Amino acid sequence: MWLVLGNTCDFDRDVTDCRWTQMAPLVDLSGPNVDPGLRDALRRYTQFRRFYVPPWSDAVESRWHAAELPLIVAVDKRAFPSAITVHARLSRAAWILLNACLVRFLARDDGRYAA
Repeated sequence: MWLVLGNTCDFDRDVTDCRWTQMAPLVDLSGPNVDPGLRDALRRYTQFRRFYVPPWSDAVESRWHAAELPLIVAVDKRAFPSAITVHARLSRAAWILLNACLVRFLARDDGRYAA
């Protein structure tokens, strides 16, 4: 499963005007070997490499999912079929939170740009 990070309006725009979108893989963290402390940290959005995605339907109600921010990829929108199945959409507040987490992730000072 993937979390599409593009706006729905970007999908409505002509591909020559807006060709790319970004996606992050969703990982299932529901297994018995997952540390409960990690789950708590995810729900408080204190993890900077993962973005907790609450259950979006009854089918995944008892599962924990997180978007892996280090694995974001750019995808040409032409790769998507014309009929895409949308399972859920973020609310405005969730979209703002996701963008804040993306900025925090991208702007973190982890020494990767040190000379």
